[in-house]
Amino acid sequence: MGEKVSEQLNDLYDLNNTKFIIIADENYFLPLIHYLPHMDTPLEGVGCGSVGYDQLNNYVNDYLKKQCINGR
Repeated sequence: MGEKVSEQLNDLYDLNNTKFIIIADENYFLPLIHYLPHMDTPLEGVGCGSVGYDQLNNYVNDYLKKQCINGR
């Protein structure tokens, strides 16, 4: 499955120069690990429940803070 998805993404993006943020649990991102060299998985280890929501919220807030600090 990961190979097929990576082929489809490769038609749209440069996989070596694009950061992918996978908002899904391990069932979805594990098959992609070998194909997407720049992949973040903010729900890793917590899934999509309330803990996952909190972790994702923290991830987004940290990302936005970094963007503001770097002037982007």
